[in-house]
Amino acid sequence: MYKRIISSVLVLFLTCSLITPTAFAIDTRASLQISYYETDVTAGTNGKIDCEYHIISVPQADILGAENISIYILINNHWVLSKDYDRFDAGMTINNYPTYDNTITYYGTTGMDYKVVITVFAEDADGYDSRTQTHYVTAK
Repeated sequence: MYKRIISSVLVLFLTCSLITPTAFAIDTRASLQISYYETDVTAGTNGKIDCEYHIISVPQADILGAENISIYILINNHWVLSKDYDRFDAGMTINNYPTYDNTITYYGTTGMDYKVVITVFAEDADGYDSRTQTHYVTAK
């Protein structure tokens, strides 16, 4: 009986040791073009809203940055587009770099609620990919 228990524990241990390396081999990249991305929105004073983004593409992308930043204001319980930035606006993208981070500043109205939708992207010879995050902030 004792040998059977030891054998079972040994088989279980060996099985687990074979599975564990496979779990660590899983690709943690966001996509083939995007290795990592992060966005954030913060409210400063006097209605200042900072829309920040950081994106990494390894290997480096031909172009990367923010595809779009849409800022909506809440009016009568409806989100109304207040400002829309696209990839062709100044500071939104960079060419031939593996990483890019930037802050786009918008001035809203103190006390009003805003929804900010930030889409980051990377494009290279192998294709295009994007990721979108939505943030909510009250202008101070």
